[in-house]
Amino acid sequence: MCTRCGRELCGACFQRIEEMCPLGTPLEYNGPASRDRQLHKYRSCSWGRIFHLPTDFQPVTRFSRKELEQTVADMETLIKQAHKNAPVPGDGSASRASQAQIANWASRVPPWNPTSPHASTEPPALSSAGSGSSRDVSSPRGTPDPLLSTMPTIASPTMSPTHDDQFSPEAAPLLTKRPTISHHGRLDPASVPSRSLHHFVKDLSEEEFKPLWARGEAIVVQDLLDRFELDWTPEYFINEYGEQRCMVVNCENNKDQEMIVKDFFEMFGKTDREGVLKLKDWPAQADFKDDFPKLYDDFMKALPVPNYTRRDGILNLAAHFATNAIAPDLGPGGQGSTRLHMDMADAVNIMMYASDCPDGSPGVAAWDIFRACDSEKIRSYLRRHFKDRASEFRDPIHSQLFYLDSHHRKKLYEEEHVYSWRIYQRPGDAVFIPAGCAHQVCNLADCIKIAIDFVSIENIDRCEKLTTEFRNENDTFTWKEDVLQLRTMMMYAWRSTTQLGACWYSELAKGQEGESSDSSLSADS
Repeated sequence: MCTRCGRELCGACFQRIEEMCPLGTPLEYNGPASRDRQLHKYRSCSWGRIFHLPTDFQPVTRFSRKELEQTVADMETLIKQAHKNAPVPGDGSASRASQAQIANWASRVPPWNPTSPHASTEPPALSSAGSGSSRDVSSPRGTPDPLLSTMPTIASPTMSPTHDDQFSPEAAPLLTKRPTISHHGRLDPASVPSRSLHHFVKDLSEEEFKPLWARGEAIVVQDLLDRFELDWTPEYFINEYGEQRCMVVNCENNKDQEMIVKDFFEMFGKTDREGVLKLKDWPAQADFKDDFPKLYDDFMKALPVPNYTRRDGILNLAAHFATNAIAPDLGPGGQGSTRLHMDMADAVNIMMYASDCPDGSPGVAAWDIFRACDSEKIRSYLRRHFKDRASEFRDPIHSQLFYLDSHHRKKLYEEEHVYSWRIYQRPGDAVFIPAGCAHQVCNLADCIKIAIDFVSIENIDRCEKLTTEFRNENDTFTWKEDVLQLRTMMMYAWRSTTQLGACWYSELAKGQEGESSDSSLSADS
């Protein structure tokens, strides 16, 4: 924090100040940095109309010096132990021992309840209480809970790069003109290969999930509807919430109109409607958990790989965020979009309902998920083919301006040899999208989907890379804040897990002492 004007900077932004001004003199700002709009914000001090110098800033933290010193000491100890216990090359015994230790530890890990270190082995009861706000059903916003993107998304538009830039194609609540195309047996109209997709039926174990997720691969789990107790259909929303007023936006002219929920959902599956309609601001100024506690509980209980995906999953880093801190906002800012984009966190998306396609075939959503390592090739392709819209100063993926239709996906394959995991999502299918993977969705029928974001250990590097890329976008175009707070999240996760581990080891030691006492008494008798 600047001691003169009170301006706050994160550690990364302060580091840029130090890089621009290593000697601590204002004259150093007269170089190339003076023409950088975002850096100009960093250096400008409102006190006396002067420039910030590194010496003007005072570090501020919610942790005490003793806590930070202990944390650093614990980390250094862990690193030393890791080096000491590193397996000798060619010695399989160390590897087997490590695997045995991990298996023993994992067997004692209960579902995590961040409010208590003494979590039971039963899934924690999910409270319907909460706070915060959700401005848009298609783009859920902040609550104090770590994972925020638990909003139903209802959509069906077919998008292309020629859409008007004044609005983003929606991945969520939409009613559209019926598509004039069909998937013809779900064959890819681009006639390009799809990457080998990992399908699982009804469930997915952590042992199966972890190696695939560590490689950043898309995953589909099918036939999940039986795990839900409620009926996630238009009729359910009509019966339960039909008289609530809501705002619907026509995405073709960006005009709003007010109606009741019943009128909106009754248009599902009808071919005589006009325009692309999106349900907006419903529920208004509330978290999904607040207004739909039954739906929320139903969703949490049905999620596959719950230790990763639940809001209270122990392997979900965001679940360890302190309850009295400002939690990360993992929902997308602004309007939801199915155009090509990346999410800064991992996500799982489950389709709950879909009307039939115009040709009578079952309704689906067509996904294209690209490998993270193909991102630069995709950017190169977009800049080459959309010179008028792919500004050299903006990231063509993060700008969310493009949808790769069949023609462009075929050309992308021919020119860059890049192709996607092509997924046709049906009701009951859960699609796992790794952080950092560019993806797009085209809903071929009216559908209801629900999604949640999470932060996994396996994708920390990708999340960090995305955080840097998003910050670079802000250098030339005011875009979005660092809503993920990855480094803060990792700090809380470290403290949470070390405290939890200490409690468990203490209880384990007490249990062993009790067993020893019982054995002694038995021997004496």
